[in-house]
Amino acid sequence: MGMMMKAVILLLVVFSLISSISLAGYSFTQVQSKELGGINICEANNVQLNFPIRIYSNSTQDGKVVEVYGQCPWATKNNAIRVVIGIVGFLLSCVLGIMVVKGKTGRSIVLAVLLLGLGAAGIYSAIIDGMNLKDSDSFCETAGNCTTKPFIITILLDVLNAVLLAVSAIVLIRFRKNIHHHHHHEDEVIPGSVDEKIETTPLVGNDHSASNAI
Repeated sequence: MGMMMKAVILLLVVFSLISSISLAGYSFTQVQSKELGGINICEANNVQLNFPIRIYSNSTQDGKVVEVYGQCPWATKNNAIRVVIGIVGFLLSCVLGIMVVKGKTGRSIVLAVLLLGLGAAGIYSAIIDGMNLKDSDSFCETAGNCTTKPFIITILLDVLNAVLLAVSAIVLIRFRKNIHHHHHHEDEVIPGSVDEKIETTPLVGNDHSASNAI
């Protein structure tokens, strides 16, 4: 039971590592605005847009028609929260995996609580992003070739990462005793084992030396 739960938690930790770094990396691609044909699409009627959108257009390059796009990024606060959650989640998951392997459940619980809080922050971040994306959808209804799909992917990554962090923490807290006991038993000398025989075998040389001394 202990070995199986240890493997399950480590598998969750691996998934958390992947989702955390993916969230941070994908968020970095949506940090800056991108002009479309030299036009800043983030300014509509002299009003700065505070929500993410991406507008596509066809352009001719080297005699070929290619699709290009302009982009308005997320609000700085939204991106900052997401990137921090991704980076911190990755680092804490690394440390958590090491602690589980070593059977240091006392310290693992502290990390699990931190990951649980980070997961809650991720859900909050996804909700805020979702509310922000409603404005994007409203704008795209009137604008041509406008899409919010890349930003929907960001929210889905945020939710997935939050769930994985929270589940990893909950499973560890629930089954921490199994992990600790499994690690403890690995360090014990099994009756009848080679280690026990070595420890209990009398040293003949020592007895002979003692008799000579007498």
